[in-house]
Amino acid sequence: MTPDSTTDLARRIHNTRIRATLVGGIFPALVGFIGAAVAASWIPEVPNPAAIHWSGSGPDGFGSPWQLVFIMFVVPVGFAAFAATSTWKTTDAGLLSANQKAIAVTGPWLASIIAIGVGGSLAIQRGFADAHDVPDAGPALLLGFIVGFALAGLAWFVLPPVDRTPVAGIEPTPIVAASTERVSWTRNVSMARGGIVLVCIAILAVAAGGVVASASEPKMLPLVVGIVLVLALLLVSMSWWRVSADHRGLTVRSVAGFPKTTIPAADIVAVRVVEVNPAADFGGWGWRWDAQGRSGVVMRKGPAIEVERRSGKRFVVTVDDAETGAAVLAGVIEHPAT
Repeated sequence: MTPDSTTDLARRIHNTRIRATLVGGIFPALVGFIGAAVAASWIPEVPNPAAIHWSGSGPDGFGSPWQLVFIMFVVPVGFAAFAATSTWKTTDAGLLSANQKAIAVTGPWLASIIAIGVGGSLAIQRGFADAHDVPDAGPALLLGFIVGFALAGLAWFVLPPVDRTPVAGIEPTPIVAASTERVSWTRNVSMARGGIVLVCIAILAVAAGGVVASASEPKMLPLVVGIVLVLALLLVSMSWWRVSADHRGLTVRSVAGFPKTTIPAADIVAVRVVEVNPAADFGGWGWRWDAQGRSGVVMRKGPAIEVERRSGKRFVVTVDDAETGAAVLAGVIEHPAT
């Protein structure tokens, strides 16, 4: 790489980071701060309990108006932090992947919906003594969606183009067993600590919001407990996996036994080792899909086994010692069991 091309790449990386941070991080965070501050100033003017949920016949859920302020602050600011960190590392070309760009434009979209939709549902209650009498919040929510989509579209064109370069990978050297032998490889993989922390924070936020809501609506408490338990079970089942490669093919199974996927050896046409960044390539952790049509179990940053099926679909699983697992599968493809 020449000095000029190195300088151009550095400038492109800097430009991409600045735009992505402004669009996905700073703008949503500012909207969250300002929106929450304005909404907090309205608290003395709205009924308490306030309407926090509407149905076709009017308000049907009530709670502290601070719940709405909490949502207006935490959701856009929290997502802004996620978007800023997810888009900071560019591709090798100094651009954003399709997933990174989608994450960045989601920031303005989400911030607008929350600020206008949720903020509007609080604004319409100003001056009312009883929350049962407030008008429908539907128009505010609709306006929030319209503005959100408009800003997301504008943000898409403000950001640099998507890097369309195919994902690079390394073809492993096959491990070939003798006719009387069987080769088997197994590893356990768990979600990266950062992913677990983010998921736990999200669950705690849901629990905290539910507890606040149930304070004024006690009948909501069993529902809140049920939702938190389901989320906790999902966290356990989606955070620890066992990956196996042998003459039968590739098997990826949750420690809970489900979900599970098995790709038969006869259905695998190619295998390679690729580098994966969960946030940048797949938009997060867990069972994921990316913009290139790949699916897989993405637990951490680093090497992953990628198999291509006869249908052309590709499956990815991040795991330690991915090179050996891929080599076992390559040997099975080269010399299928009889």
